[in-house]
Amino acid sequence: MKIQKGFAAILIIFILGLVSLSVACGLILTGSNESQGARSGVFGMKAFYIANSGIEEAIYKIMNDPSYGYGSVKTFQLPINPAVINKNFAKVSVTGTQFTRNIDSVAATADNYLSSIHAEVFNDKVIENAVQAGDGGVEIENNAFVLGNVYSNASVIGVKNNCGNVDGSVTAVGSISNICITNGTAYDNNSVPQPGKIDFPYSDDDILKFQNNPPITKTVTGDCYVGGSTSDCSKSLGNDVYEIGDQKIIGNLKIDPKVKELQISGPVLVIGVTPIPKIKFPNVNLTSNDNTTFMIPGNMEIQSGTIFSNKSSEGKSILFMISTSDSIDCITSPAMDFRSNIKADHTVFFARNGCIYIKSGAGDNDTVAFMGYKIYVQTNTTINYDSALSTALKLWQITSFKRQ
Repeated sequence: MKIQKGFAAILIIFILGLVSLSVACGLILTGSNESQGARSGVFGMKAFYIANSGIEEAIYKIMNDPSYGYGSVKTFQLPINPAVINKNFAKVSVTGTQFTRNIDSVAATADNYLSSIHAEVFNDKVIENAVQAGDGGVEIENNAFVLGNVYSNASVIGVKNNCGNVDGSVTAVGSISNICITNGTAYDNNSVPQPGKIDFPYSDDDILKFQNNPPITKTVTGDCYVGGSTSDCSKSLGNDVYEIGDQKIIGNLKIDPKVKELQISGPVLVIGVTPIPKIKFPNVNLTSNDNTTFMIPGNMEIQSGTIFSNKSSEGKSILFMISTSDSIDCITSPAMDFRSNIKADHTVFFARNGCIYIKSGAGDNDTVAFMGYKIYVQTNTTINYDSALSTALKLWQITSFKRQ
């Protein structure tokens, strides 16, 4: 009997040992699986972040070159750790239409984990007209040429005997009269369907956003003098050339008549103090590689012989010259007054609530656009639009983002 009891005790101990060993092995296996799962999750997230970096880099390229991926597929590799050959990188392709892009980014890590992301971006802030007017309409004199589309929330009229010349389409919510159109079509209040009013690509909200929260780090309190003995807010580059940029001016901007050239290195916002003087601009050169806004509250006079050009290293950036003046008297006090023999390149001129008056012989303006409440173009003037301006506002937005 005692022998049986001893055997039973040994058997119970043996069984308990097997159970304990089984539980221990199970715990070890579970811990190993959880550890491997955690490592897999970490490496998977690493691959995802690398792929996402590829998406961000593609958007940056599109913003700095609106034609990137339009017309042909563009590809690039973004290395995260160059020391690892063919690992820790994103391979990215970009293709699409003028105003949309499809971006595919595939990432591979040094641990052989992959991640793929597809994104779609869209730009709904498009400058697609050489001339765009609000309710004041457009008037074009004979022997003036607009090489690009014209859009007006009122009428488009050719004045001074012969017709105004437009190489592109003309759209008017009102009527179109005495306009000679080549390589385009006329749409007006007699068309079916009739065209409707459109807002400017640079809206009131965009203006308020720039005024209330400009991408500027320096503030000038009081009037800002450029050139002359009182110059205090600009950098002299010698030979009557001055540089200004990255400045919010709580006062008026005053440019000395002797200044020959104004170089713009960054955004400028002039708040203005009543009475706000008219600003007469000398030659203007944009030196920033970023699209740049120069906004003033009063009237702007572009003096005879003035040249707007781009001296940035990449030569692709756009200068936005904006007047918030509400002066619609084109003859005596326009918001923007362009004198004779003026040339402009890579520049958008905008007077949302005022008249832009482009006087006779203003010159050959290349890669420019004019947007204003009313626009008047005198004879012997050429306005040459370029598609590089179409997405100059760089307001690309992600409309789709999928992890594949």
